[in-house]
Amino acid sequence: MSRLPTPGSDDNTWGDILNDFLTVSLNSDGTLKSSAVSASGVELVSHKGQASGYAGLDGSSKVAIGNLPTGTTSTTVAIGNDSRFAGAAAGTAGASLSATDATTTNSRAPSGAASGDLSGTYPGPTVAKVNGVTVSGTAASGKVLTASSASSASWQTPSGGATFSRQVTILVNGTPSVQVATVGTWTPTFFKNADTGNFVGWVNVSDTAQNDSITFDFACNAGTHQLDLYHLPFSNRGIYTIKIDGTTVGTVDGYASSLNPTFGTISGIAVATAGQHTLTIVMATKNVSSSGYMGMMEYIVFTQTA
Repeated sequence: MSRLPTPGSDDNTWGDILNDFLTVSLNSDGTLKSSAVSASGVELVSHKGQASGYAGLDGSSKVAIGNLPTGTTSTTVAIGNDSRFAGAAAGTAGASLSATDATTTNSRAPSGAASGDLSGTYPGPTVAKVNGVTVSGTAASGKVLTASSASSASWQTPSGGATFSRQVTILVNGTPSVQVATVGTWTPTFFKNADTGNFVGWVNVSDTAQNDSITFDFACNAGTHQLDLYHLPFSNRGIYTIKIDGTTVGTVDGYASSLNPTFGTISGIAVATAGQHTLTIVMATKNVSSSGYMGMMEYIVFTQTA
């Protein structure tokens, strides 16, 4: 076993003992033995770039891409020319990203449970909160998102919206410019006393075709309403079918044996929301005694009763 000389006990042999000790790691010319360096755990230049060795640095003091395990699996490194990344032209390692290169990125849907303001799971989470405020209810026309506390809000019909008169007059004797839509021919006509004997004023007159209709828009409050249709009945009149926002609310029979101005009433009409609505008059049916489907009407009074 090589060792260092022991002072006071290796007279005349200490030189041989020392040389034997030094030759463990030194060559005869004083240079280090490679076996001694390797045994100490120090990496040798010959190990550079070799299996179980170490990777050298390039001119920029970075590990060369050639020494990295690149690829598309979980145990490899993705580099700039990976086709899954935007901005990487094929064969160009480390290409920079840009917005115009977004088309080169493949689709990657996220998965797992959503959190924060979102609920559900990816890829189809839903919005449960807005900036931490819980949202409830269902959105619908005319509703607004209203905060009920610092941490919750719901879809509600606004209570502080526009308030309309409790009684609205809808002129149904007007020109086509005030009409939303018509089916068939409707003609605004002015009657003098000499024409009718007991009426003076404008009316809207339809032709005698069945299912002629005319639509107007108007605004009212939410609530229960009564409708009064002022018209000129006669022996060739149809039955006025009244619709609010496309839903039938009642009918007024336009038939009479003689021409006498009058009005017909439809009560208990429920309007769910305040704001603009449409009123449609359809001459779809007629009295069995009537000879036609003509309409001859002047105006409608729409009154809120509750």
